[in-house]
Amino acid sequence: MRVSEVNHALLEPRLSNGVSNKALGLCWGPAAFIAVLAGSVSVYYAAIPLGISAVLHALLAWAYKKDHHIFTVYVQYARMGKQYHPDSRENLPATYERPAKFGRGVRM
Repeated sequence: MRVSEVNHALLEPRLSNGVSNKALGLCWGPAAFIAVLAGSVSVYYAAIPLGISAVLHALLAWAYKKDHHIFTVYVQYARMGKQYHPDSRENLPATYERPAKFGRGVRM
């Protein structure tokens, strides 16, 4: 039995400014690169990708605030979507069947 309390802050993902580090890099990295390239033409052109990235960051922060694990779930579903079998009565191949007298035909 657990003696110490569970700190729920340790169970949640680590966020920087409300967004995960991976999303933060994907949001601001390309915008900074384009801003540097556009800054050679005009300072005003450099502000356009930074403004777009700020709006995108605000949307991502809102999505992470709603559910911390939403993008992890989306990625997992994208990887496993084609391997998911919703039919619980489907006959499995012989290699995946349980032994006789041990719940053969019962899906987990």
